[in-house]
Amino acid sequence: EVRGDCTFRDHFNGPPGCVHGGVIAAVMDDILGTVCVVNQVGGFTGTLTVRYRKPTPLQERIELRGWVSDTDGRKTFASATFHHKGELIAEANGVFIGRSLA
Repeated sequence: EVRGDCTFRDHFNGPPGCVHGGVIAAVMDDILGTVCVVNQVGGFTGTLTVRYRKPTPLQERIELRGWVSDTDGRKTFASATFHHKGELIAEANGVFIGRSLA
């Protein structure tokens, strides 16, 4: 598991006062990739699904969490969340594909 926090500055804006959804997806992909590296599994992003539960505010502390939920051969399944003031605001699931040795 990995945990951290961040504050998105104004240059990440999308809707007024909120983080752009593409930035959220990119950060989620980075968290998922990091948790795979920490666990010495994974590889390339195969799929990334992001659920935007509530707007992610700019200039506020956002709690980040990521973990590996399962592995199956070359596939690694990982999940990540964003929380703001204890409330779930975004979540992601990804499948990472290990590199073929062939």
